[in-house]
Amino acid sequence: MIMNTRILYSPDDPTGGGGDDPAKKPVPPKGYKPLSATQRRDWNDMLDDMQKSGIAGSKDLDQPDKNVGKSYIEKYRKEHPGTTVSEDLIPHIQYEQQAFRTGDEFPGLSKEQLGVLRKQVNPDYLKRPTADPGTPFNSTLSREYYPQFKKGDKSYGTDMASYLKDYATTPKKEESATDGTPPPTREQLKEKYKDNPYLMDQGRYNWGSKLNTDFPISGGNVKEAVVKAAKMNGIDSALLYSSAMEEGMSGSVDEKASGKASSHYVDWSEKNKSTAEKYPVDGFYNYGLDQFAKQAPELEKKGYLPKGFSKNFTSFPAENEKKEKITGAAFDTDANALIAKSAMLRQSKDSLEDYTKKEGIKLSDKQKDFFLLAGYNYGDEGVKKMIQSYKEKGYLNDDKFLDTKFKPASYEGVYKNVQARLQSAQQLKDEKQLD
Repeated sequence: MIMNTRILYSPDDPTGGGGDDPAKKPVPPKGYKPLSATQRRDWNDMLDDMQKSGIAGSKDLDQPDKNVGKSYIEKYRKEHPGTTVSEDLIPHIQYEQQAFRTGDEFPGLSKEQLGVLRKQVNPDYLKRPTADPGTPFNSTLSREYYPQFKKGDKSYGTDMASYLKDYATTPKKEESATDGTPPPTREQLKEKYKDNPYLMDQGRYNWGSKLNTDFPISGGNVKEAVVKAAKMNGIDSALLYSSAMEEGMSGSVDEKASGKASSHYVDWSEKNKSTAEKYPVDGFYNYGLDQFAKQAPELEKKGYLPKGFSKNFTSFPAENEKKEKITGAAFDTDANALIAKSAMLRQSKDSLEDYTKKEGIKLSDKQKDFFLLAGYNYGDEGVKKMIQSYKEKGYLNDDKFLDTKFKPASYEGVYKNVQARLQSAQQLKDEKQLD
């Protein structure tokens, strides 16, 4: 059985090269689009699963008539419905595996950047055999991992861009990244947080995996947009992200859901095509911004929004889930929707600080985060009553009411909604997902 593979040697390898012809430059497959960090991580996760199942490296993979590779992908997708791995990605993965090892060029990276990354991996990694793009899933491909990057205690996983952004020079030997231990898998995170009911509900424990993707509706990296919007108003990026995800952003970052989620509440049939194309992101359905449109002028006046921000959204009459008439807002990009949400959270933060200062109520940092989110979702007057109630019951004497097993005697519905957001934010911080 002939197996289509190509062995690529390091230029410095004394045993490589010989009289062989130089390796041909890898050619991208038709319709190629660089894989995201999440797609690359998901590929590594599947290869780990193949290793555990004893399929990786099997010669059965080299017999096209058995379709072992294709069957395994189908089986894996059924067992892991959240994975981005698909048979269609195979040629793209084969191309990227070859391109990274040649050292000549890699999509989205300069020659210098690729050189930095190549210096961080084990030289033997660069010499490993690779399968040619377009060939069936074979035993060689079943061992072709994407490299993992680390800096000290910080793991970047397969996120090459973030690693280069933070560390664009050659690190010391003890800080070198390798293609060794991969970042936590979905299953590992699930096991780690199995006792936290708020994180287990709706798969919140895995929300961090969406940070390294791009928005399918409007484009742009999710993590970069979150960090930028949070920084603009001095809001904790983890709180902004968890609040946004809880309010519908989970649909905005889900490629399968985004097509319908982006215009769920907007009746674009009443608008012309150019308006629909310019403002595809529904601020209410995807970000919980049902009060933003009317408050935008004041938010911009306070400096919470960039000057001229009005050009980034349009307002429209809509109806919320309570059948109440509202003025909705649709945005040109998800990044601008996040900026709008950041401004609203900043306003709630200011209101909370003014109230607690006036009443002489001292809150711990965690309590401030809790009531900030409560104020955003429950309203200023509602959260004031909630704080007074918790004060009377002695809940504010320590942070015990923030324990996941705590059962409140009042405001149970609000408490659970806020805890879901707060626990998600805390997990993002513990896992250093937004560092």
